[in-house]
Amino acid sequence: MNTKGMTLLAVFVLALFGAVIIVSDGYDADNEGPVIVDVDLYKLAAETPEKVKLRYYGDMPTVPYIGICQLYNIYQDKEMTVTGSDGVYTVENENGSAVIDLNKGTVYSEDYREFSELSLDEWVDDPPIVNTVAHTTEGSKAVTLRYADYNIKAYYDDGEVYFPLAAAANIFMSTYGFMMMYVPGTPESSPSVHMINNTLLYGEIKIYTLAYLNSLIALAKYDRSADMAKFAYDDLCFYMDNFYGKVSSSVLGEQMRTTTLDTILRTSNDSNLKQIREWLLSTDFAQYIAGLIGIGAYFHDNGHTVIEIMTPLFMDEEMFPELAKDIAAELEKVKLPESPDLHQKQEDLKKVREAAWPTAVFLGGEDTYYEKGDTAVFSFNTFDADFNAWADFVPGSTEYPEDSIGHFMKALNKAKSNPDIKNFVIDVSSNNGGTVLAVIFIKCMITGNLTDIIELDVQTSCKTFWTYHADTNLDGKLDDDDLKKQYDFNFAMLTSSASFSSANMLSVYSKEDGIMTIGERSGGGICYLMLGSTADGFFGSYSSFETTGTKSGKDMEAGAEPDKVLINSSTTDYAALYDIDAISKAMNDFYTKKEGNSTPIYIAIAIVVLLAIVAVAFYVKKKGTA
Repeated sequence: MNTKGMTLLAVFVLALFGAVIIVSDGYDADNEGPVIVDVDLYKLAAETPEKVKLRYYGDMPTVPYIGICQLYNIYQDKEMTVTGSDGVYTVENENGSAVIDLNKGTVYSEDYREFSELSLDEWVDDPPIVNTVAHTTEGSKAVTLRYADYNIKAYYDDGEVYFPLAAAANIFMSTYGFMMMYVPGTPESSPSVHMINNTLLYGEIKIYTLAYLNSLIALAKYDRSADMAKFAYDDLCFYMDNFYGKVSSSVLGEQMRTTTLDTILRTSNDSNLKQIREWLLSTDFAQYIAGLIGIGAYFHDNGHTVIEIMTPLFMDEEMFPELAKDIAAELEKVKLPESPDLHQKQEDLKKVREAAWPTAVFLGGEDTYYEKGDTAVFSFNTFDADFNAWADFVPGSTEYPEDSIGHFMKALNKAKSNPDIKNFVIDVSSNNGGTVLAVIFIKCMITGNLTDIIELDVQTSCKTFWTYHADTNLDGKLDDDDLKKQYDFNFAMLTSSASFSSANMLSVYSKEDGIMTIGERSGGGICYLMLGSTADGFFGSYSSFETTGTKSGKDMEAGAEPDKVLINSSTTDYAALYDIDAISKAMNDFYTKKEGNSTPIYIAIAIVVLLAIVAVAFYVKKKGTA
């Protein structure tokens, strides 16, 4: 993140907004009725706010509440109904339903994914080059959220169920959905709500709006309220226990599969974790930021989970000289786990590759094509797909969209034009992931077959099996002509530990289908990305409950083991990874051996067919004689 850019953006304006206060008549809790406030709501990075009515109850006067149906309507512009009585209420929308039991403090749904599914109005359907042809599930889809275990209260009032805004947003958590970021008010600023969705993360990042940054800047000047500090901690535990993907590459991931976050922080022998818990509960702003940085280090999983995304803003010594010094002083008290710098390795690999292949041709952006002898290489650093451009693509054209798929097609055609090329390498060694659509297309192209993707739901234990068909000959039709290799090459994946997320997925799935893997074990990143926010407005990204699995049903965090190892985890000189002669030899040896192993099978098949022909001929001759 560009902290300086954020800082410059943030200093222009300090927004001050008014509030309208109303007292509610209906409230079945034991304490006094809530205060209802009209709060500014910035939808999807809008510059001008709307108003949203939030409730504040006497036991937590600075923690906002929102109606569950009210929130759904804001997200979807559709109605959700509440029926029931005596503390047990069924909420139902067009997708499904859930039962909220105020007596037990639970939310239960037999098909939670259907109930919580949200559609993004700005989202476009998959382009015609890829289509889902099969979709099945296996296992239970039920979820019980025990919100009362986290000291979270919900109330019923006049046909609506009210949850703390952060908890309500969590209930509708999905990998392609929305998130509400509530920033508390201060003596110099009113509270504000900032609604974002996944589309704001694609292309130019749009979540860091002026209003949002100004609200955080104002927040940094004051202590936190005690009720918000306690609730923010409880809500973070609620979120991580129920929605986080429990990724094994993070320090706490494995433990989280059997133990709650609060239990880990309270009972761990690691004194650093106890200190982090104390910071997260603190009303001191510097200590709280130290807590976010600390817990972020324990959940670091190479890029998907970044709880502390917003914290560099407050460590800017020019903007917050005293606060930055106080945060640094707090962090001196702990020794945080160190994680490999994935981004730095990706950058280092790019430089080594550029030096090794100086004649590589740029196809667009950073994507390149290189060839030598009998081997061609397509190198790209992210999986992206221009959905709109592919929707407008003219079948049969070679004017491809400027994205990963289009550049891949350009590389294939360049290789095809050289009769000496027989090996084609897909280089994801410095690739940090991206859209699964590009994974599906490339996988279909190099295998000449459909692509199967298995999703494992950490929250429900349900498995979802997807089968995709790609228009590999780009003739505008999805038919059997696509189900063959369009290019007669031996394909291989060039991987490293920096091959992350979608790059890891393509590497694992390709290896399962017999495509050679060369280089270093790929780097994991099994979960789809999920938005998140602390209860007091600090945006973060998280590994979600939805992970990708292998054909055997296991997660793919371990990565793809190379068929030919060129470097390992202790390697600091990456030149061997881009030795094209070694790559060529490895591919030729691999596929020669593979073809040799299949020869006895072909011979056996030929013998069986020959015997069948002889038997039929004998039978016909015998019948004719009879």
